[in-house]
Amino acid sequence: MNRVQVVYLHICVALVAVSGTVFAWMKYAMKGNDELAVVNHPLQPWMLAAHVVAAPLLVFGFGWITSSHIWPGFRQKGGPNRRSGAAVMWMIVPMTLSGYLLQVSVADTARKSAAAAHWVTSAVFVLAYAVHLARRQGFLLSRDRSGQTVALESRTGELRAVLPSEVRPSRRKEPSMPGVKGL
Repeated sequence: MNRVQVVYLHICVALVAVSGTVFAWMKYAMKGNDELAVVNHPLQPWMLAAHVVAAPLLVFGFGWITSSHIWPGFRQKGGPNRRSGAAVMWMIVPMTLSGYLLQVSVADTARKSAAAAHWVTSAVFVLAYAVHLARRQGFLLSRDRSGQTVALESRTGELRAVLPSEVRPSRRKEPSMPGVKGL
């Protein structure tokens, strides 16, 4: 992925996640003073509008990175972020479809079912996306081939902070500095 794609995707995910969360909080957690009110907060329709406008931009972003990032990452067996990336990838379709069905459903049970599916798939998507980014940045623990937790990794895969119980001698040669011996 190039830098423009990364920034675009992060902005779209943030916009959709924040607007959706704030809208849901306003709709389901807040109670208005007027029992006959259609909305619980004056900004509730604006949050829904922001969410509905930003969501297709996010779907475009998914399409934009599919051939350069999503599909190659999925096909690469044993990649460092494959599991978290696969979790993100598998949530895209049900999250998107449930969001669209939520907007076009007329029957109350269909709308409630689509809403529940959208909440669950969106929550899993956002959580998996956060884990995927954290692993990319090297903030999560990594495991060695035997499955034991060994270290925090940097983006290059070098060990940065080995856990005390798992200290092992390094196989990597330290770079030598010209003119300096014995360091």
